[in-house]
Amino acid sequence: MKLNKFLGMSILITALSPLESMAAQVFVGNAGFEAVVLSDGAWATGNVPDWTILGVAGTFNPDSGSMPGGSTPEGNNMVFVHGGSLTQTLGTTLTANTTYTLTMDVIKRSDTIYQSAPYLIELLAGNDVIAQDNNSLAIPSGTWQTSTLIYDALPGDLLLGSALGIRISGDAQTSFDRVVLDASPVIPTPVPAALPLFASALGWMGFAGWKRKKAA
Repeated sequence: MKLNKFLGMSILITALSPLESMAAQVFVGNAGFEAVVLSDGAWATGNVPDWTILGVAGTFNPDSGSMPGGSTPEGNNMVFVHGGSLTQTLGTTLTANTTYTLTMDVIKRSDTIYQSAPYLIELLAGNDVIAQDNNSLAIPSGTWQTSTLIYDALPGDLLLGSALGIRISGDAQTSFDRVVLDASPVIPTPVPAALPLFASALGWMGFAGWKRKKAA
């Protein structure tokens, strides 16, 4: 009896468990903005390796006057955009049956002069915006929060094969750090496909119970 219950439950768990995620990280050059070495409190306007600058932007290593403890989400530096944008075209294209998840930390500096203004983060396929975060986060001074963009590329998408890209924009030294883009298979809900196995498990348990009852 216990063995039959164990087998039945094992089948059910296997049938109803979601498939294991197989996310792969897409390479983003200078994703943590550490390519420029700066001393505490120093900045380099117009110098953000691997990113194309439009307007005014640069790399900044905050000191304790700009962020508590001079901290950033990752490493020493963050990037600032001051009335312009940063764009990077990635070495991969939009692929069918793939879920793209872009995360990026948005920072609000603690000094009163340069607190992050409205920002815009965009995931691109060619020249088209496929996902965006238009200033959705309310960030307390001296902290940061993570923005998350998700796009499912499905068969028939007219942008399949277009080069993926990232663009970040802002005013008044809007600051960002730690850019991550993951690509994982689009996985449909497993429950409908599992129903035959679910029914089989119930049938097996019912048959085992009937057989024991008959034997008694």
